[in-house]
Amino acid sequence: KPSVQVIVEPGIPVNEADRQNVSLTCDVTD
Repeated sequence: KPSVQVIVEPGIPVNEADRQNVSLTCDVTD
């Protein structure tokens, strides 16, 4: 299965409710 690394900017932990306020970059590696 592919592994997905989620990079969160500005680099702080966020919960599901706050995720829409944070830019997410997803790097998918097979």
